[in-house]
Amino acid sequence: RVSDNSSGLDGEDGTPGVTMDSARYRKARKRVQFVIKTYAAKFGLGRMTNTYLWILLLTLGLTVGLCVLGVRVQKVMTQQATGKYSSPEQRVAAWRDFLRENDLYAAEIVGHANSGTPRCLDIKGAAKVEGENLGGRHLQALNCTGGANQRWSLQRDESIRSKRNKEYCLSINQASKDAQMTRCSEQFTRWKHNTDTNQILTVDSSPPFCLEMKNEDGGFVKAGSCVEGDEGQAFMLL
Repeated sequence: RVSDNSSGLDGEDGTPGVTMDSARYRKARKRVQFVIKTYAAKFGLGRMTNTYLWILLLTLGLTVGLCVLGVRVQKVMTQQATGKYSSPEQRVAAWRDFLRENDLYAAEIVGHANSGTPRCLDIKGAAKVEGENLGGRHLQALNCTGGANQRWSLQRDESIRSKRNKEYCLSINQASKDAQMTRCSEQFTRWKHNTDTNQILTVDSSPPFCLEMKNEDGGFVKAGSCVEGDEGQAFMLL
C-alpha cells in the first residue's frame, strides 16, 4: 500500500511504510497509462489492450517453462561426470529415466508390428472415466486409436502402468496366464522389453514368459513360452 502521509510512516501504529509523494505517483501512473494507450492505438489494439497483455504474459510464462525443461533435458543428455554416461547406451538409459520420473513417457505397445496389420494392447471394456477402477480387467488386441486405454508407461520399478489410471499395472494371472490389470500397490508383474527380439518378458519367472497377442480385434493377450521370431510375441513401443 502506498502511504499518502509525508512522514514516511504507514498507519497509526507507526510501522515503517513506503514514502512517496502522491502527486508524483499519480503523475507517473498517468504517464505509464498514456504510453500504453499510445502504443495500443499505434498497433491497432484499441480496447483489446488488456487481452493482448494477458496473452503476452501467458506466452512469456509458457516460454520460460519450456526453456527450464529444455535446460534439464540438455543437462541429462550432456552430463560428462567421471564414470557416468560414458557410452551412448548409458545416455539413452538416463534419458529414459528422465522421461519416466517426470511422467513424460507414454507409449503404445503395438503387437504384430511387422505383419502389416499391427494392433495395440488395449484395456478391454474400460470406460473413458478418470480414475476408473481397472482391477481385474483383461487385455485385448485392438486397432490402434491413440486413446488412454492403449497408452502405457514403463516405470523404473519395471512395472507397466496404464495411462488411463496409473494406479493399475499390467499383470499376468498365474493360473490362466491371461493378461489383466491389477492395482500396483497390491501386486504386479515385472517386465522388460528386449529391443533385439522385440519381446516383452517377465523378470521374475525362470525361464521367463513372453507377452503374446492374437492378431485380431478382441484377440487374447496372455503370457506364453518365449519363442524367438514368433510374430505374436513381437511388440514395438511407439
